Amino acid sequence: VFISLKDFNNASILFVNREVGLIDGLDWCIVEDFLSKYRKDELDCLPLVYDIPNGCEALVSARLDCDQSVINTKPLVELYKKYNIDLSLAIAVGININDKEIEYLNSFFDNGGAILSHSKNHYEFWGENYEIAFNEAKESKEWLEQNIKNIKSLKYAVSPFHSNKPYSMQALKDAGYDGVISGIIHNDPEYLVSTSGIVPFVKGDLVTHSQQCMLHGDCYHRRNNSIEIYKESFKNHYNSKKIFGYLDHPFGKYDYGWNSEKERLEVHREFIEYINSFEGVKWATAVEMLQFVYDKSTVKINIDENDNITLYRESYKSPEQIVVEYKGNIYVC
Repeated sequence: VFISLKDFNNASILFVNREVGLIDGLDWCIVEDFLSKYRKDELDCLPLVYDIPNGCEALVSARLDCDQSVINTKPLVELYKKYNIDLSLAIAVGININDKEIEYLNSFFDNGGAILSHSKNHYEFWGENYEIAFNEAKESKEWLEQNIKNIKSLKYAVSPFHSNKPYSMQALKDAGYDGVISGIIHNDPEYLVSTSGIVPFVKGDLVTHSQQCMLHGDCYHRRNNSIEIYKESFKNHYNSKKIFGYLDHPFGKYDYGWNSEKERLEVHREFIEYINSFEGVKWATAVEMLQFVYDKSTVKINIDENDNITLYRESYKSPEQIVVEYKGNIYVC
């Protein structure tokens, strides 16, 4: 038995036969439903803060991780713009970015695109210890703030290799970041979470979101030139009301299995149109997504002895409204 439910007169137990529980998968929504509204008229419950904003059915973010090239993002940026979607670029600043590319990044940013740090040298875990990780985070942040003239204060990052250690996260917070996108490729159990939120083992509020979907040519070809598995992933996130993020890389020394730019553009086009075929989809940049995650993760909730609930929103980094469910009732702030 993997999962079971046992009811008693004054209690219920949801048993998951897995040491880490369900926190890293979309089936975590089973736990959320259980805690927030199961036997709500008989037992105490916990409020559930939704992973997506009020007024939409899905929050989607697409990005390119620039650890080899910056200028080669242009074809995909232009494709997404045709669908009124702003891409996000995560920049590893140590890849010898020239003046032409800096000019391009400024134009990209001024036209609605989002820029995040992807470290300086793209070390695994941001470096082998806290000191290296802190310098990687600090120097990449400073480079971007100095060279992207309207960026003012850079607060968000994408982890190199999507990998982190507790010291990596502390280094990011100490270097002035509010949020970081992580992932699954190196399977960091502390920071592999299906529902976005504040990370553990860090002094200060730092939020994360695990993005588990890399749209690469080698994956596409292994599936017999099909994106059905990507469609399935999006549909599962949609039905679970979880943020969906995916990525690709611009061409550089490696082509990530794509046969050509033309092939890649057609695949991305197909995926965009599939996502847009669903009702209530809201596209956001990775920065906008993390700003919302920060806001909804720091909201304060008070429940009095009569089950009246009050929400206190302390952060307004995002204009989006936060949704809280408690005993089957919906509250918005």
